Amino acid sequence: ELKPYRSEWIIASKRPAITKKEMKESINKSLKRIGVDCIELYQIHHLKSKEMLDIALSKNGAYRALKEAQKEGKIKFIGITGHNLETLLSALKTGFFDTVMINFNFKEQEAAKEILPFCQKENIGVIVMKPLAGGTFQNAASAIRFCLSFPSISAVIPGICDERELRKDVIEVLENPEFTKEDEKKL
Repeated sequence: ELKPYRSEWIIASKRPAITKKEMKESINKSLKRIGVDCIELYQIHHLKSKEMLDIALSKNGAYRALKEAQKEGKIKFIGITGHNLETLLSALKTGFFDTVMINFNFKEQEAAKEILPFCQKENIGVIVMKPLAGGTFQNAASAIRFCLSFPSISAVIPGICDERELRKDVIEVLENPEFTKEDEKKL
């Protein structure tokens, strides 16, 4: 349970629900499971297509449940996640979302064309998933620094398995955050 440490954490959760009913149930289950009254960021997870987006934004869609939960103080911000950049950009252009979680790394930089500039202009938070390209990059610190070198990127989720990785990769980046030519060579 996180309750005793609540002031020290920012909690984000997600669910691939696109209907209002599914999302409402998911939010309530998450609150109960985590043991908190409010989750800072709740995301519609893995939007694959324009059709899914249309359902999520409809009268009985997941977005309505998120807005209701926001009004009730159960969540603070609303986000989306996915791999289909065209669908994500369409969602972001609605002005309904505070954050987007995208696949972005040294090898896969497609989001830098439209998503990142749009988010920077509109002040939308960008969370990067898969900064190591599914394990392609062995030097995690360099890969994380690369992602954080983009001013529009707010956070990177490196996928830490143990304390050693935390110390080696994340702490190293916090102590030395600048992406250098040496990092570029390593990648």
